[in-house]
Amino acid sequence: MVEPHTIKPPRRRGLLRGLLLSLLTLLALLVLTGLVLFASVHSNKGSSWWLGVLPGVEVTGPQGSLMGDFCADQINITLPQAGGHLRLEKLCWQGMQWSAADAPGAWFHLRLQNLQAQRLVHEPGSTQPTKTAPTNLRLPFQLSVAQIQLEELSSPVLGVEPVIGLKGKLQLGAQQGEMHQVDALTLQWGHVHAQGQGRVNTAGDMGVLAELQGRDLRLEASSTASTPAAPNAAPPAKTTLPLAWQLVVQAAGPLQL
Repeated sequence: MVEPHTIKPPRRRGLLRGLLLSLLTLLALLVLTGLVLFASVHSNKGSSWWLGVLPGVEVTGPQGSLMGDFCADQINITLPQAGGHLRLEKLCWQGMQWSAADAPGAWFHLRLQNLQAQRLVHEPGSTQPTKTAPTNLRLPFQLSVAQIQLEELSSPVLGVEPVIGLKGKLQLGAQQGEMHQVDALTLQWGHVHAQGQGRVNTAGDMGVLAELQGRDLRLEASSTASTPAAPNAAPPAKTTLPLAWQLVVQAAGPLQL
C-alpha cells in the first residue's frame, strides 16, 4: 500500500522577512532623500542648483538659502503661453518658512516675513487668441507675505510713468483657500498717491471687494506769505493749498475675466 505524499506548505517566514527588509530599506531611502533635499535648499550651493533647474527661470548672483534669507542680483522669468517676460532686480526675502496647508487641494503653506525688490519690469509677449476664462482662482499652495516692498514697477500697461514705493501685505489662499487678499497697500503713480485694500474669492462667482483712496500730490504743499516781516514779528503763517482732488473708489461684485 502506497502512503499518500504529504505536501508541506511553503515557508512564509522567509518571504515576510524579505518583504519587511525591503520596506525598511525603501523607507530609509526616502528619509535619506528627504534629508538631502532639505539640506540642499538650506545651503547656498544647493539653492543655486535648484534655481538652475527651474524651467523658464534664470537667476544671476544668488546668495543665501531658499529656505531662509535669500538675495539675487537679477531674476528673469519667461511667462508661459507667450505671456512675455518678468525681470526682477535686487530681489531679497527674509524669514521663509513652510508648513502644511489648511486649504483643500493645497500642498503647502509658504510664509515670508519680508519680500523686497528694487525693480520689477514686465515685457509683454505676443498677442494670443482669447482663451476660456478660468472657473476658479485656487492655487496648489498658500502664500503669506507679512511685508512687500517694491521700489519701482514698470510695464507698457501702466504707460510711461512707473509705479513707485509699492508696499503692502499679501495672502494667497487665505481663509483656508477661500480668498486672495491684499492689505495695507500704498503706492505712488505719477503725481497720485494711493492706498487701499482688496480681496477676491477663489471660487463661486469670484466676488471682489476693494477700496482705494487716491490724492493728487502736486498741490499738497504749503506757501508762505510774501509780505516782508516786521522786526520782532511772529513768523508768517503757512497756508495749505487745497488738494486738486481726492478720490475714494469702492468696488464689489463678481470678477469678470
